[in-house]
Amino acid sequence: YFSMLGFNNKTLSNVLSSSNNNKDLNSLVIGQTLSIGVDKNKQFEFLSYNVKQDRWVNVDNSGNYFIANKNKKNNLKSIETKTITINSSLSYDAKKANVDPLIVDTIVRVFSWKVNFKRDLMKGDKFIIIGSNNKNPMALIFKSKSTNIALFSYKDRYGNVDYYDSSGLSVRSSFLSAPLNYKRISSKFQKSRYHPILKEWRPHRAVDYTAKKGTPVYSTADGFIKLARRNGGLGNVVYIKHGNDHLTVYAHLSKFAKGLKTNKKVKKGEVIGYVGSTGNSTGPHLHYEIRYKGERKDPLKYNIPEQRKINPIDLAVFKKRAKNILNSL
Repeated sequence: YFSMLGFNNKTLSNVLSSSNNNKDLNSLVIGQTLSIGVDKNKQFEFLSYNVKQDRWVNVDNSGNYFIANKNKKNNLKSIETKTITINSSLSYDAKKANVDPLIVDTIVRVFSWKVNFKRDLMKGDKFIIIGSNNKNPMALIFKSKSTNIALFSYKDRYGNVDYYDSSGLSVRSSFLSAPLNYKRISSKFQKSRYHPILKEWRPHRAVDYTAKKGTPVYSTADGFIKLARRNGGLGNVVYIKHGNDHLTVYAHLSKFAKGLKTNKKVKKGEVIGYVGSTGNSTGPHLHYEIRYKGERKDPLKYNIPEQRKINPIDLAVFKKRAKNILNSL
């Protein structure tokens, strides 16, 4: 395990020899959780593990030698932690707190599923970065007067790193396969289609679902309303931003859901409007688009991201690590 982390045999020997006066470190069993910290140069900094319900063993790197000691708290506070306190803007305040821009990018990517950065950030809100010497910190915590969101990194067996809540669910939302209960698909995603009103051949980068006027239309994933208004040929249209990369479009609505407005947070399956025939339309239907980083994708073929879950084999260890991190704050 030490070699997988890039530590040499000498480091392992020093750690083991530090616990000669106790047998805890030399009698580890399969499934026992170790917390290991490294410095900015990826060198061993500390090891901490729970030997009993109320007892931890910590091994710290103090220059050229290691010291083992037992106490009732783990050593997670030794991990580099930084806090961004919002006073002006995230980018400005992060720079002031000397936070790596790559970590700021991670914060935006991860929290954009839960936080509207244009509306929700208020003066005094905080982003706590645990393990800030890594572009993928071990934990990211957002604290405001009304919200506390704690997310923890996890690398799957394919090497992919994502962030999950303390129960093991990914921060990203899954998508519904369709935004309404429809009768049929009247027009698919295609490079060229003869437009029934404009009387010309042009691309149709969406799927048209035929349904009875007034049929509820649902947001296909968690997100924030980017736009909800009358918009030319699309008629009454709603744009919803999902995370940092995805956008969905719902057009030709007869009316919007009550209380719908720009920047409003919506949940997957929440009613956002009702089927209609506003704009350039020959009858009641929903024009539905999925865009990824600005590029329109075929909703019927696009590999829509699913909400990930921690591998069941790793879940118990993950939950324990998340609990230890929260208890260390």
